Amino acid sequence: MVRKVTMGVVSVALLLGGAARAGADARRPDPRAGGTGAVAYSVVRMPDGGIQFSGHAPNLQFRKTSYKDGHFDFEIASQNDRVDVRMNTFAMQVTRGTQQVAFAMNALGAEELAKVRALLAGSRAIKRYRGLAAALEARHDQSPEAYGVILGGAVIGWIDGDAAAPVRLARRIAGMSAPPAGRGAGDRAGLMFRVDMPDCWSEYEQLINNAWNDTASCIAYAAQQGIWQPFYMNTCSAAWVIRSEGYWFEYIACSAIPLRLS
Repeated sequence: MVRKVTMGVVSVALLLGGAARAGADARRPDPRAGGTGAVAYSVVRMPDGGIQFSGHAPNLQFRKTSYKDGHFDFEIASQNDRVDVRMNTFAMQVTRGTQQVAFAMNALGAEELAKVRALLAGSRAIKRYRGLAAALEARHDQSPEAYGVILGGAVIGWIDGDAAAPVRLARRIAGMSAPPAGRGAGDRAGLMFRVDMPDCWSEYEQLINNAWNDTASCIAYAAQQGIWQPFYMNTCSAAWVIRSEGYWFEYIACSAIPLRLS
C-alpha cells in the first residue's frame, strides 16, 4: 500500500491522472537505439502519444515519458531503490518505494519541497542519476541522448534540493544558443548538442530561449518579493521545467532521433 501525504488545495489524484502511461510497457531499452559509454538509450513513441526516453546502465535504469503539454512521468531505479516523479502544470507527485508525497503547484513552497527532499534522502537511484548527468555535462557530451539526461538532471536536482539547477541549465542553453560577439547567427559555435535536422533545432532553440526570457523576468519579479521570494523562485523553476519538457517532446518528435512504436 502506497502511503500518500497530500498538500495544497487542488485534487492531486485528479490532476495527475493524465500523466498515466496508457499501455506503457516494461521492456528494457533497446541497446541498438543508441548508447554512450556504458549507457544504452532507447526512444519510443507510446500508444497514448507520449515519447519515452529510457536509459540502462549498470546499477541504474531510468525512463521518462514526456508529452506535448509538458507533463511527464519520470522513473529512476537503482537495484531495489525506485523513485517516480510525475509533474504537470498543476501538481507534482513523488513516490519512493511505498511512500509518496504530492502537492498542488499553487502550494509549492519551501515546506513542500523539504518534504520531497526528506523522502529522497539517501536515494541511490537519485544519486546515481545525478552523477550520470554531471559526468555527461563535464565531458561535454554533445549527443541528443546526453542532453536528455542533463535536462532530467536539472529537474531531479531541483526537487532534490538544488533550487538553482533549472535556472543554471536555462542560462547555459541561452548562452550557448547566442552567437559569439562579432559572429553571425549562421556562424554559431558551442551548441548544446549536435542535431541532424537543423530546422528542428532552430525551432527548439527559439522556444527554449523564449522560456528563459520569461523565467528571467519571473526571477527579477521574485527578487522583489521579500519573504515570498523562495515561493516565487520555485514557481519560476516549475514553469520552466514544464515548458522545457514540452519543447523537448516536440524536438524529439521532429528530429532524427530514432523513434519506434512501443
